[in-house]
Amino acid sequence: MNRMINGSRWSAGGGWQLRTLMAVLVAMLCAAPVCRAETLTIKIAGSGSGTVNCDATCSASSCVATVPFFSTVSLLPASSGGSVFSGWSGDCTGAGACSEVMTADRTVTATFSLPPRTSRIGTTVYDSLSAGYLAAQNNDILQLQALEYNDVPDFNRGVAIKLQGGFDGAYSSNSGSVTRLNRPLRIISGQLTVENLVHPQNLWVATGSGRFPSV
Repeated sequence: MNRMINGSRWSAGGGWQLRTLMAVLVAMLCAAPVCRAETLTIKIAGSGSGTVNCDATCSASSCVATVPFFSTVSLLPASSGGSVFSGWSGDCTGAGACSEVMTADRTVTATFSLPPRTSRIGTTVYDSLSAGYLAAQNNDILQLQALEYNDVPDFNRGVAIKLQGGFDGAYSSNSGSVTRLNRPLRIISGQLTVENLVHPQNLWVATGSGRFPSV
């Protein structure tokens, strides 16, 4: 038995022709946007740390996701470890949440930075040695990074503290490292104990009381 399809004759014994026609139709449909998927690439940059949370198929510090064509993806930066979010580059801009309509492949970069935190008491960080000293109370330990410091204050607040130098940027260890002071350390009142702290010319000046290890 023969039948007419769109003006063409199809034989019941030639079913392979219909299957071929259906395959062509499916291929044509999937070449259209309804079957397309786009790639979202998320990158992390900068001196700090953080993640980008997205409502696509991943939530990680850096990832590649396959996203349906014309869908909207929301990207939310989340800083960690005392870092701050500095902003987007690539297909996102600004310094807040970002939404992308996936009409093409997209690449975004989130930059996280570490703010200056050159001294620390407990878990509170300060942007200088002077700022840390002004906040210090009796028996506090003022930790310093393994850097060179020019902002060396006069120790004149009458408090007894310890200066502990040589720490890495995360304040996790000070083993084998030192902090260098580029001006004399003067104790006018109070008491100061130091650890892993050196001065290029060994200019330790104490008019109050002080305890200094050999360096």
